[in-house]
Amino acid sequence: MNAFTRCVAGVAGLAILGVSGALAAREPFPAHGPIPYRHQHPLYLQSLGLTPMRAVALPRGDGVVGLRMEHSNIFEQFINTTADVRIDTEQLRMTVDLAYGLPHNFTLEAEIPFVHTGGGRLDSFLQWWHSVLGVPNAGREFFTNDQHVFRILDRPSGAERYQVAPIPLALGDASLRLRHHLVTETARRPAIGWFAACEFPTGKRSQGLGNGNLDYGVGLLMEKNEGRWHGYFNGGYFVSAGTPALADAIHPIQFNYVVGGEFSVSRQVALHAQLHGGTPLLTGLGDTRWDSFPLDLMMGMSGEHPVGAHGERILWQVGLSEDLNANGPSIDVTLFGRVGWRWKGL
Repeated sequence: MNAFTRCVAGVAGLAILGVSGALAAREPFPAHGPIPYRHQHPLYLQSLGLTPMRAVALPRGDGVVGLRMEHSNIFEQFINTTADVRIDTEQLRMTVDLAYGLPHNFTLEAEIPFVHTGGGRLDSFLQWWHSVLGVPNAGREFFTNDQHVFRILDRPSGAERYQVAPIPLALGDASLRLRHHLVTETARRPAIGWFAACEFPTGKRSQGLGNGNLDYGVGLLMEKNEGRWHGYFNGGYFVSAGTPALADAIHPIQFNYVVGGEFSVSRQVALHAQLHGGTPLLTGLGDTRWDSFPLDLMMGMSGEHPVGAHGERILWQVGLSEDLNANGPSIDVTLFGRVGWRWKGL
């Protein structure tokens, strides 16, 4: 792990684990909730995964609508006796998300993603940035910058197993989630909830926008608040058959988790640090960059600002994700942004 990553990981550890009574304010500060980022590897996004969420429910009749954007520069390349893999692209994923508070502490949520991929413009910048940090480029320097390649060949025959062309902008797999606030937080115990989710095959499998199957998952949610400090844990199991062309290279069951901390700078603005991990989705191609576990660090900020006489609020979140397991399938760098609108029920 390089010095920069160790430094960032140290800051994240302090944010996540350093719940200090000395810093906690006497008056509770509102929690904004974790940044809803998930692993951005294109093949991981073809299956249902964990989008971080709070354990507490939206009040009955309250609603939230948001638009989030994740821009990732992706490079993976290896050749062995089993496979010849090269993924060299930039990916913009725009997701419309909606949430609505139901009776009895339930919240219904939906996500509708749209995906664009292509050669991009960030390859030169990332090679310069890696040189500043003193970390390797993982072979980027041996290929032409800002091109799109996404193909997996069988070895030693050289036969094509999987290939995806650039995507101008197209609908991905939509998902639906129901979460329930089960246990109320007290001074000693966290708030506890659970969720159930499913993903529908609305994206074209031929374009790499989905796997053509109905995926589903269940999980546990926990949340603890202490003055300015807010901590979150999400964990879930997800079942996916994977895209048929790679069915023998997909684990059908995957576990995802998120451990996150939030510090309220004020009642409107907060700082975030989140650790995203899980078991591998991909397997069997004989390379750790494919078969190892994903591990991402997300650092960011958020804000919630009242704008109406009836409790309406504008929401925003920004962040940057860095892979902590450089030998795994986590994406090198992802830029995250989200804007939203929350309204109060009648």
